[in-house]
Amino acid sequence: MALRTNSSNLWKGLCDVWNPFNLNVQWRIEDGSKAKFWSDPWLLDFPPLMGLAIQDIPDEESIKVVANYTSHNHI
Repeated sequence: MALRTNSSNLWKGLCDVWNPFNLNVQWRIEDGSKAKFWSDPWLLDFPPLMGLAIQDIPDEESIKVVANYTSHNHI
């Protein structure tokens, strides 16, 4: 978030609280169709999994979402 000298008071306020707010945001995965498995930071307290992988992730895998790796038959 960028703060400029001509920013509105609302934007300045958002910039002031963004970091503490962002630290407490959690993802709601729901059906997993929107969260990118490898490139989104969807696990609490972990960076995107792509940065933790011990080998290169193929391009066709890197675009998959969480739902591609889960079974919808489990409750």
